[in-house]
Amino acid sequence: LPYPYEKKFKKGARAFDSGGRPNPVLLPMALEGVNVVLKWEPRRVLFTIRSLLKPLVMMISESCNNRLRIPSSYHHFFGISCKDDVTWADRCSSYLKANGFIVPSRFGSLRVSPHVYNTPDQIKRLARLISRFEKDRSVLL
Repeated sequence: LPYPYEKKFKKGARAFDSGGRPNPVLLPMALEGVNVVLKWEPRRVLFTIRSLLKPLVMMISESCNNRLRIPSSYHHFFGISCKDDVTWADRCSSYLKANGFIVPSRFGSLRVSPHVYNTPDQIKRLARLISRFEKDRSVLL
C-alpha cells in the first residue's frame, strides 16, 4: 500500500477516529464543554430545564383550546404541532423570531428547547406569544 495504515483498531472510541485532526482547536473546545456540563451536573441541568418547560406546557395548554398537540411527557425539549394545520409550526416560528425568540420548526412541529440561561419570565413571554399567535392565526394567515 502507498500509505502505511495501521491494521489494528485503537481501543475504545479511538477505533472510530478518522486518523487526523484537521482542526486542532475543536478537541479542546469539546473537552471544555464537557467539563462545564460536568461542573453544572447533568441532573441539575435536567431539573432546571424541566422547571422551565412545565409551566410553559401548562400555560400553552390552558390557552390554546386543545388545537395544539403538546406532549404529556418530555425531558429537555419537545415539539408543539397544530392538529389541523401543517404550516402552523413554520408560521409560528417566523412570528416568534420577529418577536425575539428563536424556536425552529422541525418536520411540522415547533421545537421548544430552553437552555439553563433562560429565565422564567422569558418562558412566560414565550407562552404568551405562542398563545397570541394561536388566537390570532386567522389574521396571520
